[in-house]
This record gives sequence, structure tokens and C-alpha cells, in this order.
Amino acid sequence: MRLTVLATFFVNVFALAFAQTPLPQFEVATVKSPGPQDRIIILYNYPGGRVVISLYTFAQLLHEALGVQRFQVVRAPAWIDSERFMIEAKPPASSKLNSFKPSNPETPLVEEQRHMLLALLIDRFQLEFHRESKEGVVYLLTKGPQEPMFERPKHPEYRMFFAGLGGGSGTVSGGNATMEFIASQLSRSIGRPVIDRTGLAGPFDFRLEHIYDPADEDDPVTIAQRTVRALGLKLERSRGPVEMIVIDNLEKPSAN
Repeated sequence: MRLTVLATFFVNVFALAFAQTPLPQFEVATVKSPGPQDRIIILYNYPGGRVVISLYTFAQLLHEALGVQRFQVVRAPAWIDSERFMIEAKPPASSKLNSFKPSNPETPLVEEQRHMLLALLIDRFQLEFHRESKEGVVYLLTKGPQEPMFERPKHPEYRMFFAGLGGGSGTVSGGNATMEFIASQLSRSIGRPVIDRTGLAGPFDFRLEHIYDPADEDDPVTIAQRTVRALGLKLERSRGPVEMIVIDNLEKPSAN
């Protein structure tokens, strides 16, 4: 009980400070519905901080802006998972992003871009939200007794990825993946927060051949635990504060 009260206190203090700090904004931004020619789901990050997002749902946009998983978002309309949007945005010349040069177009957004994206969602979608925290099930990702089965990236210029959890042939692979990214992907797969406590500095490559049989195994927690165990890590169930994003207002954007 004390843990929950303290977690709620710190979340509320953070939210208050966040609300009092003006968010940086894109200088130019368009938000529109996709056309019949738009078929590829992508987020491209260009020099100078320009961002092009194609066929993202609002839930995916919120994940990019706040780093939250879908299960952490409550009181949202159903369309956040079905409606898709096209966004192009460019920071002002005065932004520090003016000298930003991503290693490739699929480089993840940096902090200032995420703040700008959040400001855009607040402006165009009339987004209003608050944060709450409650005690619940979390999973701790830690090092195991053996040396982790990671390799240094063969192609550091490629995008970050983690594929194979819950489908395909049971082969799980990753490239240029940081531990933060791995924890995030595990969290999305099992529907619970995964907290990285490995202390490992990535990024890493890895490939696990046929680590599970999709025909016989469909429990996401078991698959995730089997995967991390094969990597020389541990994924253990625990309890702790779970942050929730509560939607107070949200509207579909009007035409530009």
C-alpha cells in the first residue's frame, strides 16, 4: 500500500512539473488521413529532425511520444486502434535538431522529437490526459548465471528490430537492439511492464533458432521467458507501480 501511495505521489509531482514546462513544437506539421496509395507503415527520421510517419494509429503515435504500451492507456475511444494517420513535421531552424543527423531513416525519435510529437497530438487531436499509478504485476529483466548470448551489431547503420515473439517458426532475432528496446518489446508481447535491470550496454544482435514451437506454445509469458533464458537472461514476475495514461479528452483531427 505504501509503495502505491508513494508511486502515485511521484507520478503526480512529475505530471505537475511536466504541465508547467512548455513543450517544444514543430514549426510545420501536417496530419491527414491516408489515401489509397499509402500502404507502408513506417516512421522515417531525417537530418534536421524532419519526421515522416505513415499509417500509424493514434495508439502507436502515443507510444512514440510517451513510451507507453497500449495496455497502459485507458478511457480511450476505440478508434485509437483502428484509424490511421499520415504525419509530416519539421522542427524550427532554432531547434538543436538542426544539426541532428540520424544514422539511417529508421533511427528512433530522440527526446526533443518525442516532446514535439506530444505537443502535436495535444494540438491537433485535442488530447488531454493525466497519469495514474497503481500497484500491479511487473516483470524484472536481469542477467542470468551464464554469459549473455549477444553479439555486437554487424550492421550498426540498420534499423533496430526484435522479431519472432509469438509467431513464425519459433525463431527469435534482434538487431541493433538496446536493452531498453528489448524490454519494451517484451512488455508489448506479454501485456505487462518489463523493467530492465541487466545493466548491459547495447546495442546487440542475436538470433535464436526455433526457440519454441508455435504449434504447441501460445502463452506469451512462457515464450518470453524461454527467449530471455536462451539469451542468458532472466524474466521474473514481481509487483510494483504500473503507470497508466488516462485519456480525459481526445478528438479526431480536423483537415489541415
